Amino acid sequence: MLSAILDAEENVLVAVGWQDICTRFHRTNPVTCARCRESDAYIKAHLHDFNGGYLDYRCRNGLRDVAVPIIIGGEHLATFFTGQFFYDDDKPDVEYFRAQAREFGFDEADYLDALSRVQVCTREHIRGFMEYYRCLVQMMAEMGLKNLELSREVTVRTSAEKKFHDSMDYLEKIIDSVADPVFVKDREHRLLLVNTAECELAGRSREEMIGRTDYDFFPKEQVDVFWEIDEIVFKTGQGNVNEEEITNAQGDKRVIVTKKNLYSDMSGARYIVGVIRDITDLKKAEAEVRKLNAELEQRVIERTSQLVAANEQLLREIAERTRMFDELQLTQFCVDKASIGIFRVSEEGNIKVANDLACLSLGYTPEELCSMTIFDIDPTFNLERFQEHRRNLRADGSRTIETIHRRKDGSTFPVEITVNYLEYRDKGFTVSFARNISERKLAEEQLRQKKQQLEELNRTLRQRVKMEVEKNREKDIILIQQNRQAALGETLEHIVHQWKQPLNTIGLLIQFLQSNYTAGKLTDDFVRETVDKTMDLLDHMSQTANVFRDYYKPEKEKRVFGIKESVEEALSFVEPDFRHQNIAVVIDANPELAGHGYPKEFAQVLLIILTNARDAFKERRPEKPRLAIKAFAEGRRAVVTVTDNAGGIAEKAIGKLFDLYFTTKEATGGTGIGLYMAKSIIEKHMKGSLSVTNVDGGAQFRIEVGTPRQVSGQ
Repeated sequence: MLSAILDAEENVLVAVGWQDICTRFHRTNPVTCARCRESDAYIKAHLHDFNGGYLDYRCRNGLRDVAVPIIIGGEHLATFFTGQFFYDDDKPDVEYFRAQAREFGFDEADYLDALSRVQVCTREHIRGFMEYYRCLVQMMAEMGLKNLELSREVTVRTSAEKKFHDSMDYLEKIIDSVADPVFVKDREHRLLLVNTAECELAGRSREEMIGRTDYDFFPKEQVDVFWEIDEIVFKTGQGNVNEEEITNAQGDKRVIVTKKNLYSDMSGARYIVGVIRDITDLKKAEAEVRKLNAELEQRVIERTSQLVAANEQLLREIAERTRMFDELQLTQFCVDKASIGIFRVSEEGNIKVANDLACLSLGYTPEELCSMTIFDIDPTFNLERFQEHRRNLRADGSRTIETIHRRKDGSTFPVEITVNYLEYRDKGFTVSFARNISERKLAEEQLRQKKQQLEELNRTLRQRVKMEVEKNREKDIILIQQNRQAALGETLEHIVHQWKQPLNTIGLLIQFLQSNYTAGKLTDDFVRETVDKTMDLLDHMSQTANVFRDYYKPEKEKRVFGIKESVEEALSFVEPDFRHQNIAVVIDANPELAGHGYPKEFAQVLLIILTNARDAFKERRPEKPRLAIKAFAEGRRAVVTVTDNAGGIAEKAIGKLFDLYFTTKEATGGTGIGLYMAKSIIEKHMKGSLSVTNVDGGAQFRIEVGTPRQVSGQ
């Protein structure tokens, strides 16, 4: 059994004999461990109820705990604690512990196995046990107090020695009065102190035992075990409780529990203090109880098996009858609640059974309908047709027909009936399943009309589709031209910017020519050189005009074009503005990469994207504006990406960026046509794709178009 001493703060000073159910389970789970601490706190809180006996308490984990306060000098300094057991008149509820194992995730088998090893004690046993430890605790408390007093009064040596001798005499008397054998050994295992019970166990006097070892009184094989445990206590300094076997002076073998603790005196010498408890009678009693329990359980099993066999047979019969009744009720319920009308009709045409839907659809009560014949509800049936119908049913077994039913109010409705012919106990009858097909008939008529309309539509659809495609192409061309015209003003600004420097230079050349003429310094070489420079500048201006003129000519046929050339062509239009805004442009394009489509429209898409990037740089003014253009092959597609570092596109706008008339530049006159037309050109005209995503620090437009290889592969 667990024995422990806890200080005033519930810290364990020494403890032995922990039960597996606590160390392996309760103390390892945070919830059950908290319960253990609650038990410690509860004991401390209720020790004021102590009246010389001990405090008995059941912990929240289901085990019994018992405690005695250790009071020295009127102050509660510690608590002697024992527990983790059950009373024999309050045995554990196995189901409670099984549920506790499931609640806290313990292995159920291991947990119940640990439970089975928990000590079960009588209340008399615990009272005797606690009385013994209460005396021992009192003895230790008094010894501690007296030793404290001696240390404080060391200057009064004679008085201290007298009190010490008195204490030792008192201690010897207390130990001598203990019913259990008590002994003290030195490091060489020699006996220094034994009480009367220990002398009786060995059959020797105190004088004969003092200074000698256990080998002088007990069998060697038993003493070898004693000394092995002694060495463990000496080496570890930890107390030990061990169940052992010993042969007493009468030659009887007894089962004992020996508790050994290490004690060190003021000089540092170490001793073992041991207490022996004879549990032979307890072991015999436990064995006898187990034997009686086994016999009782066997008798109960035999009687119970006989009752169980009889009860099982009775329960089987009851269960079978209940099942058949439930099945019958369930079948009737399913028939009544079926989503189709069900009839059972006799050989003569009498309606015998009709479910809820059959009655509801015809407007009769079940009693009214079951008093009628099939001829009353189906005006198309007469006796002759019914007899022919029955003959066909007997041959086929099942038929599905369409007919009409007549309601109680005289109105009719179309039905589809599946009839099955059955025989039961040499009698024939039919079970009919009637489905109202009014909606189906109406749908069939509507379907017929729609089919006629669809056939008519199909005759004209191809021509209409062709006309609409041509109209859409014309609209797209118009929008492209509108977009080009909308950009014309900006393009003219580019032309003016391109011509401004050459015109200034021509003006300077003319002024220089005039000044030389006035000064009389005009020479043929100077005139020829001035004319050549002027003609070069005029040729450059003419080429600039031709570029813009060709750019706005509409294209009619797809052709192969160089991706890098288109990028450079689009970039040439905005290059002056980019240079003016100090926008760095990095091009990484495969010069061999080619696309298939409309090169001018492709360049226009690039120009729209580049213009938007220029406007974003102008609006947000990043510290180092930079534009990266990459062109590369990806499978059978040519891909161009344009990436800026202007801060990206707002999340609420990025999904609508290609919508017609959607613009983020309303304040600066944006029309919302440019990116819409760019997407239409790439995806409708060139069967490619145009998308945009936000990347780190900016936006990235991605254009994908077909390559000549892809077109030839098609």
